[in-house]
Amino acid sequence: MIELNGYGWRVTATPEVGGALVGVRYKGVDVLRPTPPAATQSGDPLEMASFPLLPFSNRIRDGRFSFQSTEVSLPASAQHPPHALHGYGWSCPWYPEVTSATECIMVLEYPGDDWPWRFRAEQRIRISETSLSLSLSVRNEAATAMPLGLGFHPYFARTPGCRIQAPVDGRWVSDAERLPMSHEPVAGEMSLRTPTVLNGLDFDHCFTGWTGDSIIAWPEKGLSVRLRASKLLRFLVLWTPKGADFFCIEPVSHMIDAFNWCHTAHDTGTVVLAPGQSADATMVLEPMVHQEQVDVPGH
Repeated sequence: MIELNGYGWRVTATPEVGGALVGVRYKGVDVLRPTPPAATQSGDPLEMASFPLLPFSNRIRDGRFSFQSTEVSLPASAQHPPHALHGYGWSCPWYPEVTSATECIMVLEYPGDDWPWRFRAEQRIRISETSLSLSLSVRNEAATAMPLGLGFHPYFARTPGCRIQAPVDGRWVSDAERLPMSHEPVAGEMSLRTPTVLNGLDFDHCFTGWTGDSIIAWPEKGLSVRLRASKLLRFLVLWTPKGADFFCIEPVSHMIDAFNWCHTAHDTGTVVLAPGQSADATMVLEPMVHQEQVDVPGH
């Protein structure tokens, strides 16, 4: 375990288990859901507080896609067969390269295996007086161009009064396999342009037109957090399963199953890295104690 402690933050990470976060607390309040002890012992990233998404997020239909001259067939996810899920950052061990009381850098050297491209990934976790920042960087170390997606999968703590504000203007409509079928504009409650209470919502959508700025508020805890995402993270996956003690706001660079849609006229967000080229993305959480209402740019 690696622990960052300072400025009111306590952040715990486990490099060996997918570079995942085990817990994130601010001034004694759980911002992300705490990891159950059993999950820490078993090493299940899906039960952790957050994990990195790379070189793609969410699902690839049947684990298959074609990119340039390469036909790719990925193993099915144990959780959602027959599809591939969430890439390889969360299922590979990382190793710490830099650690201090306020910063940690973890590295993943992927040799090119099930995913046929070799790459190097770096994850930087940093706390400061104003924020917690999570950054990802991926460099293509293969001899050919590589498709890429990046993102973060935080599980936020959920309370009865918890609400979010995350202005969006469209969403991908999914089929029974939770894979995209068509795109449509959104309005009203689904546009998330005003603070929306999560209790009662049952969303599992990939939104488009996101401003990259969101507010998450826990009135019972007297805490709000502003989530800011860097420019590459233009899509937002919101998952609010009924009855759960968590919800997920996932800033990601591309739509679900993007590599199978990138030959269409839709904006899929797919990044193409030439050999030696890199891409990076950052998510920042800024706490705002005892603030009940904060305007989100774009509202």
